[in-house]
Amino acid sequence: ARKSGFISKVPDFPPLMVEKPRIRYIKQKDQWRILAAIPPEHRYIFTFIVLTGCRPSEARAFRKVDIKDDHIIFAKTFGRGEELKKVKGFNEAPFPLYGALKELLDSVPSNLTPFVFIHPKTDGPYSKNFNRIWNKACTRAGVLKVRLGINRHSFGCNAINSGVDKSVIQKLLRHTDSKMTDRYAEYSTEALKITLDNVFSLNRQRAVSKEKDDAASD
Repeated sequence: ARKSGFISKVPDFPPLMVEKPRIRYIKQKDQWRILAAIPPEHRYIFTFIVLTGCRPSEARAFRKVDIKDDHIIFAKTFGRGEELKKVKGFNEAPFPLYGALKELLDSVPSNLTPFVFIHPKTDGPYSKNFNRIWNKACTRAGVLKVRLGINRHSFGCNAINSGVDKSVIQKLLRHTDSKMTDRYAEYSTEALKITLDNVFSLNRQRAVSKEKDDAASD
């Protein structure tokens, strides 16, 4: 309109504010309730997702060669056409093989495929519809149904709420942009509460005041 001469100048427009969707996550106690409601023969792969925060397609494609001496790597994933491909931004970032994770992997029944987790009825990798098992378990556990991929967000939020530094979580979740990890910090109120309780402990202050009063009276 300005170039055509209909108006003398372009008016000032307010900045476009796009509100990011709120991150949904579930607390650990609800995760374990859901896992307990999953049939034991299927529980391994879902526990793996909870313990690592990996994407469901990465868990389905997780191979035995991806398990190293002291860490694991997420190298492969299944695409939309169920083709095996490299994970997004693959750089072989190591994920520590910590106690609970090692115990889980040691307990997975052996099989003759390259994959760690196979469906007990098909003897092949789980299909992309395996989230139905998770959904049914949510109902059995009495937990509001949340999609399986929420466990990735839950891993980050629960870790931050436990006091884990954001830079560590960024490495564990393989975020290339720290802004993605920053969103999890919005839910770190529990970690902040613990920190503030440690700094501003009334019981500790009372104890210190009592010691000073006792010293003064002596």
